[in-house]
Amino acid sequence: MAASDPARVRSPRHNPTNQMKIQKPTRYKLRQQDIDPDPNGYILNLPAGYQFKYDTGCHVRGFDTMKELRDEVRTAVIPCSCKDCLAA
Repeated sequence: MAASDPARVRSPRHNPTNQMKIQKPTRYKLRQQDIDPDPNGYILNLPAGYQFKYDTGCHVRGFDTMKELRDEVRTAVIPCSCKDCLAA
């Protein structure tokens, strides 16, 4: 069979290299500029695109210790798609 035979030529849409790759949401990485020291602890200001998991739309939260802040960043910061984050 010739390469131009329609039975052997596959459509480009069946080619796995042409399929769109699903992008995994990027995880938040703690940055020093996002932390404000407070007399009673620390305040974390999340950049646009991130929110706290258990408080939808919340981008700022206070913590008593740095350990508490780091633990929360590891487990409870998720991508955000609120109108303020989408506009930024």
